[in-house]
Amino acid sequence: MLSVAVPYPPSANHMKRPRGGGRKGLCSTDEANKYKLLTGWILSGQPIVKGERFEVVLEIVPQDYRKRDVANVEKAVIDAVVRAGIIKDDSLIDDLRLLRRKSNKKEPLVWVHIKAIPEGSTAKCLGENFFSE
Repeated sequence: MLSVAVPYPPSANHMKRPRGGGRKGLCSTDEANKYKLLTGWILSGQPIVKGERFEVVLEIVPQDYRKRDVANVEKAVIDAVVRAGIIKDDSLIDDLRLLRRKSNKKEPLVWVHIKAIPEGSTAKCLGENFFSE
């Protein structure tokens, strides 16, 4: 099992912007590119989680108690995990849990916990058993 903390990502509204010069489509913002570089650096030293299917828990520690959609956090964090090569593709995640934790104004972050599902098994309810080996 892998457990690692990454910075809290920019909001989904700050991850993409329209392309300039009259071109169609979207491109990453400077804020998104900085987040990708930082999380890539943090995750680059982490071991690859071996397996064909995965259970993932994201413990989200926001900076305050404002109304937030935790699903907007998931995409940036999981994409960073895949870009770092920790798992091959996010389509291999069978069980994904998003848990909002108490806010921390000084250090908003996301704890990423990834566990391989043994071959021939299916994802179980994570509960307390997820964090014990």
